[in-house]
Amino acid sequence: MLLLRTPHYREFLPYSLLAVLAVKNAIISLKRGLDTGVNTCYIDLVDWLTGVYNNTMPITQQEIADRLKISRSLVARALSNATDSRVSDITRARILETARELGYTANDAARSLSTGKSYSVAFVYLNSPTLHRGQVQSNSMQTCATALSQLGYGLKINIFNHDSDTSAGLQKLVASRAADAIVLWGQEVDVEPQAKLLSSLGARFAVKGRHEVEHPDWPQVDFDHEGMMDIAARHLWGLGHRRIAYVGYRTPDVFAQRLLEGYCSSMEALSGAPPDCQLVAYVEPTPESAIENMKRWLAMPVHTRPTAAVIGSGEHAWIGIELELRRRGLLIGDTPGRFAVAGIGCTQQTTFFGQGHFFSSTDIGALGTAIVHHLLVPILDGREPPRRVVRLCPAMHLTHSHGLHEIKPMVMMGTTEEKICNEVI
Repeated sequence: MLLLRTPHYREFLPYSLLAVLAVKNAIISLKRGLDTGVNTCYIDLVDWLTGVYNNTMPITQQEIADRLKISRSLVARALSNATDSRVSDITRARILETARELGYTANDAARSLSTGKSYSVAFVYLNSPTLHRGQVQSNSMQTCATALSQLGYGLKINIFNHDSDTSAGLQKLVASRAADAIVLWGQEVDVEPQAKLLSSLGARFAVKGRHEVEHPDWPQVDFDHEGMMDIAARHLWGLGHRRIAYVGYRTPDVFAQRLLEGYCSSMEALSGAPPDCQLVAYVEPTPESAIENMKRWLAMPVHTRPTAAVIGSGEHAWIGIELELRRRGLLIGDTPGRFAVAGIGCTQQTTFFGQGHFFSSTDIGALGTAIVHHLLVPILDGREPPRRVVRLCPAMHLTHSHGLHEIKPMVMMGTTEEKICNEVI
């Protein structure tokens, strides 16, 4: 029956090979179906046989090659998304355009069989109680997946709840060759044993985090925390401020330690002495905590209180500083007489009353894109990354101010900071 349905007898062999792949996928689907209660095996077989009957089998690379009168290997190189000097830009464009016209879609199963690759990357992290809130966000996975999709790769998410699960899961992942590379994401204390295991297994991997001191040979990406704090401190010093304070997170996380080290090193380099310990504050991620700290600073004698601050703890510190200053009829800003602020905020930092300088693109998602472009691209291509330790230092920009000091009190409802702001106005 299958032979009779085939348009040409000579084409029977490639159709039979596709049949083998279809049956293989159907068996896998059946196994999944037993777990989900859905018999996807039957659906897969019906779909495939319907395609043969209607002569609507997927477009092949050979058909593209025949249309353009070029070799199939040239088409394969162009469609692989890999940089290949043997394929000119003009030829690549013609191949891609023809593939779109014919409705070509890559056959992942066939591609994997022919190349020995899975064309997928595993994203692994431990759902640890030590994980800082916001450390792993969905946008880090999304940006990583988006960047990989442009290379023809998929992203497989692997979340583990215990160290033992992670160790066994990683060993199984490497043994099964289900991924061409592995991304380790999370706290340094959690990632380190995982990376050591992968290194011993000879697996290809990249990590997010600060491991450059103990493991400079690991491909790794993170922000240049020290560099950002140095830029912020030097900006405020350049405005004429000498009593520059620091607001950081009350957490033992490595990134928080690096931010503090960056501020202290910069201040010592600028002033010739370590910063006054009274000017270093640790706050919780709430505006109220930053408000209480600002009250403490403003209660200090005039000749010792800070006139500017470097922010290493995010947008809540900005809100707290602004609101407490406004209660006293003061504003943040770069002009003389104002309390100057520079440092880390949110992706699009805004201020209620005055203006300050913040680092853009400090969202954790930026690291997802960076780990692909700087590390995974060469790793997946079988090459060494040009730099094993990648540090991102975003640009610093002026905040957008709502200018609420220029308007009359308004009714604000919703978040805590909006209610506090209404009281201030």
